[in-house]
Amino acid sequence: MATNSRKTENQHYVPQFLLRNFTVLGKPNQIIVFDKQSGRTFPTNIKNVAAEKGFYDFVLKDYEMTLEPSLSNLEGQAAAVLDKVIANEAVTCITDEERITLAFFIAVQFVRVKGHRARWDDIGEKLMKRLEPEASDELKQEMRRAQDLSHVSYMKTITDCHEYVPYLLGKIWTLQKTTTAQPFVISDCPVTLHNTVNHRPYGNIGFAVRGIEIYLPLSKTLTLGLWCPSLGERMDADTLRQIEEGAPLVCSNDNVVYLNHLQIRYAERHVMSSKDDFDLARQMISDNAHIKSGPRLEMA
Repeated sequence: MATNSRKTENQHYVPQFLLRNFTVLGKPNQIIVFDKQSGRTFPTNIKNVAAEKGFYDFVLKDYEMTLEPSLSNLEGQAAAVLDKVIANEAVTCITDEERITLAFFIAVQFVRVKGHRARWDDIGEKLMKRLEPEASDELKQEMRRAQDLSHVSYMKTITDCHEYVPYLLGKIWTLQKTTTAQPFVISDCPVTLHNTVNHRPYGNIGFAVRGIEIYLPLSKTLTLGLWCPSLGERMDADTLRQIEEGAPLVCSNDNVVYLNHLQIRYAERHVMSSKDDFDLARQMISDNAHIKSGPRLEMA
């Protein structure tokens, strides 16, 4: 998946083809951004957000490498599939091969973002802080070497995403629909996970965990949901019929708030929308200052 590095360029960790579906009406390249850290709101071109120079460039054994061309190729394949889903407002219109492509794109999109890298680095820093006081000099050197290689290790999590595809294909695939009056938002970490099932003392977030809900907003009016099959046991016959027929599930106001709150919670820094309305984000941050950054793993 990795190739020799090209000249460092602005590399998007949320594809522009996806961001374009959340732009301001009549302004096909403009999106409204809310910065969770500063509380500032501003309009900008989609080329300026969810991107960083050389984000997928790395050095391996003195060779300059990059994942950018492979990711661009995957984006092109996924964009064609998502255009089809959006045009038909159904996931039943895509072929098995197209579903595999989309599953792989979702898995990659989950780990390729800046928020996931921040969580990855945070785990390493917490382990260092926990283990270093009692570690031998030799172990400390190994730990520091591991930290130096953390960027390469993170890149490997992206190249290994094919392992998650079977878990995603086994989910119930749905579409949630809203209106432009109450649109979906998208964040710099757009694949979100939620689970209402208590798996204590174990965690309940993961692609293979029972009860998991996985969401990816596709446009200001459509969100793709991948649900654990166990959730089907709690659905009424009409909902199951709609899903089987491929009809989108019409969201209530509370449903839209729920899906948007996941985008805000998972965002590492930026939430983006077609409308300058981020009251929900401001309220969430007011209630819990930790939401100013994305989720972090807590260590006991």
